[in-house]
Amino acid sequence: MKEAPWSDSKTLAHPDKEERLSKEILQFEKYISPTKSEEADRIQMQEMFEDFVAATFPGMKAVPFGSHSTGLCLPGSDMDLDLRGDYGSSKTIINRMKKALLQQRICSYNDLNHVPFAKVPVLTINAERYPIPVDITANNPSPSSDRTIFWVKKHQSLRPLYLVLKHSLLALQHPRPNFRPMSSKFSGMASYTLVCLIVHFLEVEAEKQGCDSSSPSYYANLLVEFLSFYATFDFAKKGIQFFEKSPYFSKGSHPPMMILDPDVPGSNVGRSSAYVNELQECFAFLLDTIVERTDDGPRNSILQRIIPVSNQEPIDGTRRLESRNYEIEPIYMPHSESWEEVQTARREKASQRMDRRHGKKNTQDDDHNKRKRWGGDDDDDDDDVYLAQLESGKKNSNKRKRRNDDDHSSGYKSLSGKNSHRRW
Repeated sequence: MKEAPWSDSKTLAHPDKEERLSKEILQFEKYISPTKSEEADRIQMQEMFEDFVAATFPGMKAVPFGSHSTGLCLPGSDMDLDLRGDYGSSKTIINRMKKALLQQRICSYNDLNHVPFAKVPVLTINAERYPIPVDITANNPSPSSDRTIFWVKKHQSLRPLYLVLKHSLLALQHPRPNFRPMSSKFSGMASYTLVCLIVHFLEVEAEKQGCDSSSPSYYANLLVEFLSFYATFDFAKKGIQFFEKSPYFSKGSHPPMMILDPDVPGSNVGRSSAYVNELQECFAFLLDTIVERTDDGPRNSILQRIIPVSNQEPIDGTRRLESRNYEIEPIYMPHSESWEEVQTARREKASQRMDRRHGKKNTQDDDHNKRKRWGGDDDDDDDDVYLAQLESGKKNSNKRKRRNDDDHSSGYKSLSGKNSHRRW
């Protein structure tokens, strides 16, 4: 299999590794962008659902939003459609849409995943007959899509940097359970959170970190400096804001990540990112992996270290599998020392809480006190005596326990049935 199918032999043989990485980033953007076939499938699916909604619910429109409309989608990314019209509450509209889809056999019951009690009710269609899944909401305006489209047009470097970062973060498997760095459902980032972080870096920090847009290594510098900056950013004390005199503001410890929405006052774009320390570990891991490859090693792909391709099975070395057939190969992060220390401390605290809850004492302290009470010392003979006495005490204790259990058992039986006289 060809190494780095998005690149070519001339790029991979480039002597300057930073320039090579910059070229790879731009080539990967082109490689991962929707193919003509994928674009045709997406347009066909969008038109099909628009026609279905217009025919089933007159006056209602199916409006696309999310990565499908912003142009930041990866192969297999779902299509987000918002139903807008006066047909009751969001929950009612989603229920009626589900019923109509089943009645007209657009999909089967097993193809649907309905989440009616979420903050925003969602109906997901994931049928093999369609090239990509579809998420349907109702009367849920999304200003983030319009803002993202504006930023993509304003910042030429946003799209290639976003696609590389999102792909690599989706591949990363952090050792913490129930955490995925690029999933808002698993305490990670939403896609719009990553967009805001990139735009903030481009507008505020890129020049400060020495990223020169005229340099041939510009995109490599952007990627490395972005990871370096946010891997050490003090999210606990600082929040990020747009269109203000200062790009930062002081905040308390909660929520862990604070990014003020530029279009919705009082809304926090980073509210889903509950595990900021783990997210920063992901940034640091990607940074170390890239820098390790740029510092030394043979002339080969640098980007492939964070975007492995063994499961993508390129057809002819340049093309890739399309839509839902495209796979992102996982990258497993090792357990960091800080992570191990945190887990050890948590296990010790949990054990102490359990001991206090059940009234247990430290076994060594108990043994030491009993040895004092029995007059034992460190000699072997005295140890044998002590152990024998301790065992005898356990046997007597067990006898008393069984006798008490029998008494309680007899008493319980006497409260009902013909043996009631036993309670006396």
